[in-house]
Amino acid sequence: MVFGAALRPVYAYDKAKVILSLESDFLYEEEESITAMKGFSAGRRTRSEKDEMNRLYVVENMFTTTGGMADHRLRLQSRQIAPFAFALAKELQNQGVALDLPDSVVDLSGQRFNQKWIAAVARDLIRNRGKSLLVAGSRQPEPVHALCALINRALGNEGQTIRYMALQDAVLPSTKETAALASAMANGEVETLVMLGGNPVYNAPVDANFADRLSKVKNTIHFSSHVDETSRLCQWHVPLAHYLESWGDVRAADGTVSVVQPLIQPLFGGVQEVQALHLLARGKDAKSYDVVRDIFKKKFGGGDFEKRWRRALNKGVVAGTESRPVKTSLKTRALVDYLRYNPLPVNAADANNLEIVFRPSPALHDGRHANNGWLQEMPDPVTKLTWDNPVLMSPATAEELGFKNEDVVRLTYGGRTAELPVWIVPGHADYSLTLTLGYGRQAAGRVGDGVGFDVYKLRAANEPFMGLGGRLTPTFTTYPIANTQDHGSMEGRPLVLEAGMEEYRHHPEFAAEAVEHLPNRSLWDEREYNTGNQWGMVIDLSACSGCNACVVACQSENNIPV
Repeated sequence: MVFGAALRPVYAYDKAKVILSLESDFLYEEEESITAMKGFSAGRRTRSEKDEMNRLYVVENMFTTTGGMADHRLRLQSRQIAPFAFALAKELQNQGVALDLPDSVVDLSGQRFNQKWIAAVARDLIRNRGKSLLVAGSRQPEPVHALCALINRALGNEGQTIRYMALQDAVLPSTKETAALASAMANGEVETLVMLGGNPVYNAPVDANFADRLSKVKNTIHFSSHVDETSRLCQWHVPLAHYLESWGDVRAADGTVSVVQPLIQPLFGGVQEVQALHLLARGKDAKSYDVVRDIFKKKFGGGDFEKRWRRALNKGVVAGTESRPVKTSLKTRALVDYLRYNPLPVNAADANNLEIVFRPSPALHDGRHANNGWLQEMPDPVTKLTWDNPVLMSPATAEELGFKNEDVVRLTYGGRTAELPVWIVPGHADYSLTLTLGYGRQAAGRVGDGVGFDVYKLRAANEPFMGLGGRLTPTFTTYPIANTQDHGSMEGRPLVLEAGMEEYRHHPEFAAEAVEHLPNRSLWDEREYNTGNQWGMVIDLSACSGCNACVVACQSENNIPV
């Protein structure tokens, strides 16, 4: 919008002293979360009480992993985050930042934001020019991302904490193209449909009616690693090899080329993606290794090719292929003109007009991992729920509507209904309901079939991330939910001790002095462990986000049964 071209932002969290997240769960849910976690953690580690730490502000509708790491957090309905961003922009302009945005660009007259909070954030961002960063979440509309780019540029962050890269060898996803395909299928304009991966019968927008329209296509072929909901309705299912069994090539966010190498040969003779694409595009069958090698030779040939190829396989990446940052020319006028013809919704949700927010499952993502028992059993990083996806709401909303945990409610939204249980989450925005995608599968496998509730049937193409107009009614039934929250309760025991940065500077030994330990006396003769290797585990809670990766890794390493 403001760049005139599709660019990918690359964030340098390790260089940012002050970070503002506008519903961006960049430590868990967003892309490049591992890189973000590494950079963010570097800014949290301290060697002594004299070291500085980065500071994180988060504005979001529900408690996320990133929100749990925030120094300052503000809960807002998702639809209010866009007006909040423009209120912040207005405050930055009042404090001297040149953004050239007219006051009338967004109607903020009815908003009641915490102005002290906004003013404090603005001052902190200005004090850290060139060392601050604004990040917008993927669920937020395009104008919010455009505004973040403008503010980052005005604060001198571009080229420091954020760079922009041209998209290479990439095709952007498009709900419009999905809708166009569904319409063409309905009109009998598609004779042969080949689907490489994906599961659109399960997770395409409900108004696409993909299952019904698939039956009107003469020839349907689905390449998939499992016989899923889409495969069952196709004439041909071609088993697709797992990505750990496959050759391929990819680009990192900064443009660096990497050669994907298999760990094992396909166990069940599955077709690799590169092999399938080559067959469809060229009409010739070829080994994936040969296809990847030939493409590599065309792009990076010359000189001693065999040596370069072997080096790429050994290093995993092709040195010198990273992209150069694009020098942007931001167009504030483009954002102003867009908002003139596409005004942002600024009205807040209420008890009779609830906000609906869709999010991917922290464990199952879009449902592709539903048949993995370890992930089903892994507690949600925040709610600690397992095996289910209830509707999440704030304590105040639940009290006003008269619901308790495990009450089954009927949710009506967009002329469609679904029944699912309630779970109350402190820190959640009022009158906002969060629905977790990826559950309610019918063809996932013996572990994932029938687990949870399918909320894709409420998700339409025009509002894939959030919308307004939800209503809840009681069914006067309950549904048991597995939750591990009490399992980890400290029960008054000082398992975790914490202090603010100022207290730590003045009293760095606070943790050791906080508890008086009684002498430990054993009922039996203890074994001595004073010889040989001594092992211990220390977790830096300033850097740990609670992502659960270590939990699943431990289960995998020790082959823990479900």
